[in-house]
Order: sequence, then structure tokens, then C-alpha cells
Amino acid sequence: SRLENIDVLSQGEKRALYLLNIIFDIEKLKNTGREIVFIIDDIADSFDYKNKYAIVEYLYEIAQNNKFYLLILSHNFDFYRTISSRLSLLGSSRLHTNIEQGKIVLTQEKYQKKAPFIQWRNTPNRVNVLALIPFVRNIIEYTDKEYSENNDYLFLTSLLHIKPETNNITFSNLLEIYKRYLNVGAFVSEVELDGKVCEALYKEADEVTTGNCDLEYKLLLAIAIRHKAERFMINVLENRPEPITWCVRRSEHTGSFDEFSNYLDNANNQTRELYNVVKQFVSKEIIEILDEVNIMTPENIHLNSFMYEPLLDMDIQELLNLYSRVKALNA
Repeated sequence: SRLENIDVLSQGEKRALYLLNIIFDIEKLKNTGREIVFIIDDIADSFDYKNKYAIVEYLYEIAQNNKFYLLILSHNFDFYRTISSRLSLLGSSRLHTNIEQGKIVLTQEKYQKKAPFIQWRNTPNRVNVLALIPFVRNIIEYTDKEYSENNDYLFLTSLLHIKPETNNITFSNLLEIYKRYLNVGAFVSEVELDGKVCEALYKEADEVTTGNCDLEYKLLLAIAIRHKAERFMINVLENRPEPITWCVRRSEHTGSFDEFSNYLDNANNQTRELYNVVKQFVSKEIIEILDEVNIMTPENIHLNSFMYEPLLDMDIQELLNLYSRVKALNA
């Protein structure tokens, strides 16, 4: 209290001191022989990895006391995954929360120790096939030194961004790629091979509800949001009679929409490039929506689970709200 009163500690130091006080209290409780329930809520927030793992190890130590019971809460998937592994938690103890019809519901974790990609590959229904698109694209990126010239990589890029060929890609085209990289022999019967992938993406996104909070639905919504946002921005620019101005490494270029499209084909971040140009011509309200698209949908969706964490931690309702707003732009 004296240190707090003279206000010389940083926020990180105050949090560390607070944790030391908790540890001191826990060590005293060990000697009482009483049964104790600890409710631990996001205890590792704001700490670096080294200190976060030190906290995890201390929680492991506490859990070895047969008089201590731990209820650990976290919105951070990485911390949740680490705790589950280090404390060897059974599936029945690994629970996710969801809101259904105004009530908080606890459900057993769907994937347990298996990565979601394995389940998607083993059950290639329509939603899982769509969710696998960025995963397969990154397999190519990580295994082919010349991935930017790889036809399969470019093909899958056309499903994550709006390209001239995007609307015409079918599930039959997708199956051929999945055979090569995932050893998937066939999709489940609900997937019509002559069906258009984009049409299915939008149909599935339209049917997502707050009850669909698993990763594949969030990923599907993120892809659909990016699609809808890019379609809107392309439409705005395509219908402008005046020349368009864009920047390449701080150098301004002015030209037609077709010239800008040629530049987009080789741009590292198509969504951001479109946004940088279109924000000159749309209202403040629309810019705010497009800003959210850039914030909430990952620019590069990688196969490693760390890069999926922003989507895992995000409330499905936030994605649904943004999808609805972006859809309205194209109405």
C-alpha cells in the first residue's frame, strides 16, 4: 500500500506486485488443510510469454494440491490451450462458453487435442471444405519456394480475394487441389461438385447464427466479409469515369481502373490497396465499416494456430454484425 500511495510503480510492476500478494496468500492457505476453490480470471493478460509460462507453471503446482480446486477462465485461446496441455486436462474439463437464446451455455471443446484442420479434412462437408481454403493455400506457400508462381496457390488466392475468375470456380476444381495436398479423395455428398464455391460461401455465411461459434464458422464469415467488402470497393472504382490515383511505395500513380487492376494482381494486400483508394470517394460511415473489415478479418490467414487466435478470441456476434453491414453496402 505504501508503494501504491507514492505512485512510483508502472502498471506492469503493479500487476506483478498484485500477483506476488496472491501467491503469498495461496502459500498461507496451503498450511490450513482446508478445501479451497480458486476462480482465476485471465491472470496472464498483459504479461510477456516468459512470465505467462511462469504463471502456468505455478497454476500446475497449485493443481497438485488435492485440497485445491481451480476454475480457470480466459478469453485468450493460446493461454487456454497451454493450460489444457500443461495441466493435462480431460476433455470433460475443457469447456467453451456460448450464448444461446439469452443464456450462457457451457459446451465441451469440439477439437480436444486435435487441430481443427484434421477434423475438417476428415469430414469434408461444405463448411469444412470452405474453411480449408486458406489452410491448403498456406501449405503450398510453406512447401514451394516459388509459391507465388504456383497455379494452385494463385487459384486459391482467387477464392480469398475477388479476381476475374472467382465467380466461376467450382467444387470440382477445388477437389482436384485437395487431392494433391490433403489426400482427400471425395467430398461428402452434400457438396455438389458442379456448384460454384462463391455461391456456397455466401449461402453458408447467410445461415451462420450465434450458436455457430466454432472456428470454421468464424473463418467462413471472415472470408465472406472480405469478399463482400472487395466487391463493393471494386464496384465503386469500376464505375468512376475519372482516373484513379494510387500509391506504390509512396510514389503516386494515376490511371484507369484497368491499370489499377493490373497493379492489384501483384499487390501483397489487395483489400488494403482497394481501401486506400476507395476511401477518397465514399462517406465517413462507409470508411468506418471498411476500417472494421481491415481490423477484424485477418489480412493473411495462416495455417498455424497462433495466427488463428484473433478469430478464435472474437465473439461470433461481432463477425455477424460486420457481415450484415458489409452485405448492406452491396444491396
